[in-house]
Order: sequence, then C-alpha cells, then structure tokens
Amino acid sequence: AVLTEKGEEALRQAPTPLQEHFINRFQKLEEWEQTLLLSSVQRISTMMNAEDIDVAPLLEIGSITKPE
Repeated sequence: AVLTEKGEEALRQAPTPLQEHFINRFQKLEEWEQTLLLSSVQRISTMMNAEDIDVAPLLEIGSITKPE
C-alpha cells in the first residue's frame, strides 16, 4: 500500500489526537498539579472498581511524562 499525496495532505491537516493533546497539556502542569490529578483519578478508579476494566481498545498505553 502506498500513501498518496492527497492522503499525506489529509494527515497533515488532521487535528491532533485527543490523547496527544491531553499529554502535551498535562506535561505543562506543575509537578504538584500532575500528582494531584493522578491521585484523584486513581482514587476514582478504585472507588468504581475499575482496576479490571480493559481500556486497551480505547487508549494507547504508556508513560504520560516526557522521557528524561
């Protein structure tokens, strides 16, 4: 399969994926703000018994912080 020039242009003009947009904005937060958000989401997840939910079909798994 070959990506055409029209396809390349469509990719260039496509909006940033929501997850990538979130990561960029999250990384701009102060460390204490990142910690607060993460601990809150972890607490909500625990309260909802969401530890066993498979989110792989919905999210890309990986670190949300920039590599050192």
